[in-house]
Amino acid sequence: MNLLASYDPSVIQGSLNALGTALLAAAGNGSVSVTTSTFKMTLASLPDTNTTATLSQGTTEVALPPLKNLVAGAAAASMIQWKTNPFVSTVPDQKPDAGVLSLSVLGADGSALNVANLSTPIIMSWPQTLAANDPRIQIPPSYAVRCDTGGVFLTTGDQMTVFRGYNKIRTDLWEVPCLMNTTNYVQCTSFQPYTFVPYQCPAPAFQHSCVYWSPSKKIWTDDGCVPAYANLTYASCKCTHLTDFSSRVLAAVASNKAIFDNAGNVYSASGLQQYAEWFGLFGGIAAVTLLIGGIVIYIDLASTRRYISSLLRNKYLREFLERRPSSPLYIYDIRSTLDRYYKRKKDVPPKTTVSLVQRILQQHASLQFIFRYDPRLSRLFRLLFLFIVQFHSLFITALLYGFTYGVEGGKATMTILETIALSGITMGLTIPVVQVLLRGLNHVGTLEFQAQFPLLHEEYQRRSAFEKVALVYLNKKEGIALDPEFLKIKGVDDLLEMPLKTLLKEMANVISKPWNLLHFPMGCFRVSPAHTWRGLLFLLACFGYFGFTLNFLLLFAAGHDRSVGQQVMTSWGISQLSSIFLIQPISIVCIFAFYWLVNRYSRFLPLTVRNMILVPAIRSIPTMFYFTNPWSDLSHSPLTSHFAYTIFTRCSAYASHAEEKDYAPMAAIVTSVGVDAAQVVVDDAPADENTVKGLYEKYWRTFAELNR
Repeated sequence: MNLLASYDPSVIQGSLNALGTALLAAAGNGSVSVTTSTFKMTLASLPDTNTTATLSQGTTEVALPPLKNLVAGAAAASMIQWKTNPFVSTVPDQKPDAGVLSLSVLGADGSALNVANLSTPIIMSWPQTLAANDPRIQIPPSYAVRCDTGGVFLTTGDQMTVFRGYNKIRTDLWEVPCLMNTTNYVQCTSFQPYTFVPYQCPAPAFQHSCVYWSPSKKIWTDDGCVPAYANLTYASCKCTHLTDFSSRVLAAVASNKAIFDNAGNVYSASGLQQYAEWFGLFGGIAAVTLLIGGIVIYIDLASTRRYISSLLRNKYLREFLERRPSSPLYIYDIRSTLDRYYKRKKDVPPKTTVSLVQRILQQHASLQFIFRYDPRLSRLFRLLFLFIVQFHSLFITALLYGFTYGVEGGKATMTILETIALSGITMGLTIPVVQVLLRGLNHVGTLEFQAQFPLLHEEYQRRSAFEKVALVYLNKKEGIALDPEFLKIKGVDDLLEMPLKTLLKEMANVISKPWNLLHFPMGCFRVSPAHTWRGLLFLLACFGYFGFTLNFLLLFAAGHDRSVGQQVMTSWGISQLSSIFLIQPISIVCIFAFYWLVNRYSRFLPLTVRNMILVPAIRSIPTMFYFTNPWSDLSHSPLTSHFAYTIFTRCSAYASHAEEKDYAPMAAIVTSVGVDAAQVVVDDAPADENTVKGLYEKYWRTFAELNR
């Protein structure tokens, strides 16, 4: 044992445990102690009962839970107390205050066992000795500032000596040094002659931590160990493991609590100066968001005028608008009637060519809010959605920083299970936020569209109700097959039981139903990005959450070393820029090129593959399978799908200064990529009476004649 004492502790610890186990076996179990010039070692057999075991060396004591029941194969425990600290950390000036203790749970052969995530912790208690010059036990300095002359004095009892080591921030603010390389501020509020402001530096807070040596990282870490009791001379710790397994969730909670506890210091006069860099960054982000929001609101006003013009000039919509030529399309503009546009404007012919640049701008997830007009949601809604999703990801990264980084400045090694757990936590905190935003946008978008364009909303509801009855009627009369998805719609079963005569009356009731247009007297909503109270509340909630994330990121950056904030922001910025300007454009081009090639050379593909990729069945209904149309699931015939396509794609594309193929998502144009323009123009010719559209037109003509 004495020969081993001269070797590196990290090398001899395993040998000491093996030799100690042999001594313990020779002694008939019980306990064994060995003392050398560099360490003192104690081994004890673990009891078979559910009682705790105790290892002690002088004033050092370790209380062990019933490890035989908690750790498979546990037979003994080993405690080695080193006379001096034998471990050199890779982190500068990192060393423990108390003596170094090595604790191991051993198997019958003397090998150290993995002890992790104990339900009952191991409790260790030992004395700690601080050096006489340790700043934590020094008396903090006192100062006095003479406000009228700006002189700073160091006070000791009744004595005052001139002090030159201060930093004058401005005429009424001085920065003075305190203990532990910290500084504080002294401020004058009066400058009368001989006005002195005394200041006593606070005593350093003694923050006790329980650390253990990590051989793999060559650092002292506190993962899984928490203080139970501590003062300047004695410490007690609770540890749930003897390996590198970490209680990372608790560490993340503790680090975030410290961030919020520091908020008072950050939002103060001294904090504004100390963290001016972060205030400027996140305040600038908020200001830029508001600036872009104002710009896109202005763009939306111009786009809405262009959209209304395209609606009134559209040949397909004219047959519907002629039934109510004096009703305004846009509720906030009484001039948006067909009477005022009918003879002065020409039709807007559909465009079917493709521009890759326009397609990227219209489909780009991060840029489309600028270039793409949506009659349901103003650009401000989509801007906030984008910013919230982006900064929420950064917020989660900062929130879980303590989970990943166990030691300031160094990344903690994570096991595969811990990495999987981190991914699960990240998804669990991200997906619900995105889902709530998407559901909120869809709900608010429908209300916004109804508020702005009640005539269009009312017409679609009428067509949808007529379509449901007409499909059942044609099924019974002409034997036209019904889509299985259509049969799942509420009320279809009742319609299937009705005779043809009753179905005819039901269709007539839909046509003769009076118009119920909405009226909003508040004209301020015309220039507002939100046109309903729910939309306005949704915007305010989005702004509130966006402000919360920026506030947390500011506190996070202020609560860590400057390098930590820069590292997190830099890595996030690089990933976002590469996604915006590289990954997303390349993905859009590649997807479009793939479908162009598949469609062009589809004759060489097996039928099964061709059907899977191109989905030819959607040719029967003009491409309603895309996000922009909120009623895509409700469209079961050209009567509704043509109408929705016109108002949500054709006219919206015109308002966006784009072409239909650039505006519509890939699923909407997948079968027309590479096809001649003449083949994709929607046929607006009168429909046969044995179709839903033909029945609808016949009923309207009859209803108009009856009215006359």
